Amino acid sequence: MLKDIFNSHRAWIVFTYVVTVLEFAFYGMLPFLLGRAVDALLADQTEDFVLYVSCCITGLAIGFFRRRMDTRVFMNIWRLRAVSSIGGMMDRGVKTTKLFSRVHLVKRYPDFFEFTIPMTVSAVMEIAIASTMICLVVPWVGLIITALAILAVVSTYLFSRLMRSIEARMQGVRERRDDALNQRNLDGVADEYVHLQKDWIIRSDLDAYCWGICDLLGILAEVILIVAIVKENVTVGTILASVTYCGKMFIQSGFLAYFFNHVQEIIVADKYLNSN
Repeated sequence: MLKDIFNSHRAWIVFTYVVTVLEFAFYGMLPFLLGRAVDALLADQTEDFVLYVSCCITGLAIGFFRRRMDTRVFMNIWRLRAVSSIGGMMDRGVKTTKLFSRVHLVKRYPDFFEFTIPMTVSAVMEIAIASTMICLVVPWVGLIITALAILAVVSTYLFSRLMRSIEARMQGVRERRDDALNQRNLDGVADEYVHLQKDWIIRSDLDAYCWGICDLLGILAEVILIVAIVKENVTVGTILASVTYCGKMFIQSGFLAYFFNHVQEIIVADKYLNSN
């Protein structure tokens, strides 16, 4: 369904992503510009500070325009796909109670384009920019920190593989809940909510472990960077920018978990939307 959505709405989706990349390019350069602004202010100069503030305002304006536009684009896609999916399931004779729980799965497809792809583009761009900037200051440290960031990304992918089985189990619970609700079986509904609660807790715990690993790797990377960079002949602004970039690398590595998790959710949605 993702491919069909892209082919049917290619022009608007591409335009949205061009604006998204432009927005994130501005934000990706802000730590570098901040470092230059700090050094300039320490030298009683204001040009770089004005440039930094101008880029902040420009990025904010682009982001405001992008968010207003993409909501309209992707909500229209959701409406069209929801009606189409319901029609297809009705033609296949899917039970009405299953329609109620499965139609909500359709929202994951436009959400993937509207939220997950921009978040992923932002994360990849910021990791790449941060890695480049740190490598320019202390090359060998930059390579170590980049390797740690890659390790963090790999860990988010491995955790997402566990999420798929949980999501499949939760969708089965939702359908049994709706069957019980249709039969006005309150005890059955309550039992299924107990199962949902347990699965949500397991999912939340996995998410906490995933972020914990990214945070630990980020702390290790910042310690290595600080110990190394203070021995270099660099300005205060350069140190500030480098440490900021390092922190952003591992925050964005954690955000890539949302991409991997969403892919797993779509795999589950495909299975249910195309079955009886």
